Amino acid sequence: MPQLVLFTKPGCHLCEQVEALLRLLEKEFRFEWECRAITADPVLVERYQHAIPVIWLDGREVLRADVAPIDRAALRALLERAEP
Repeated sequence: MPQLVLFTKPGCHLCEQVEALLRLLEKEFRFEWECRAITADPVLVERYQHAIPVIWLDGREVLRADVAPIDRAALRALLERAEP
């Protein structure tokens, strides 16, 4: 089963939107996921302070807010690629 991690920071409106989309999509796709705030890890803060939200899928970065638009279609495409 794919493992997804959503990296967020407190007060981030876009992070909240992506989390809501993931909650909707988890009904359509089988994946385990968790939401982690970057604030507890100085390495993640340095790496992602201006790129949040970020999604890792099976241990690799697959979506970064400053690189790709985040919408339901983009998240659906990520999950479809992850299905066996």
